[in-house]
Amino acid sequence: MQDAALDVASQLRLAQEVRVATLLQTSGSYDSGNVSTLTGSDRWDSSGYGDPLGVIDSLRSTVWPGPNTKLVAWCGIEVWNKLKRHPQILGLISGGATTMAAAVVSRQKMAELLEVDEFVVGEAWQIATNPGQTDSSTRVWGKYF
Repeated sequence: MQDAALDVASQLRLAQEVRVATLLQTSGSYDSGNVSTLTGSDRWDSSGYGDPLGVIDSLRSTVWPGPNTKLVAWCGIEVWNKLKRHPQILGLISGGATTMAAAVVSRQKMAELLEVDEFVVGEAWQIATNPGQTDSSTRVWGKYF
């Protein structure tokens, strides 16, 4: 009974995360001026690496947080895996690196760099098939920042 209750609770939490991710990843949830689609060499995974901090700063300047607002930045794990290895971001924090401790971009360091209260990375998977079928899993959080 306890295992069944834990499984149901886990499924309910995943369903809530899917609802939140869907809302946050739908461009219609935002003013059109607060959404940008990166293409070509502007993409952060391109050979030119793009300019992630410039894009984020530019878009952030269009959003005015009200008083007592907690600023949260979020992205999917695929975006985070690119950002934490991005030369521009590593270059900004490498001044504190030593031969014993290499430059590492932690989520906390990223929050400081972006000047936000919290930086969240969505890592959840969702199985889109019914029991008994071959599993077809997808990430809940896509390539969004």
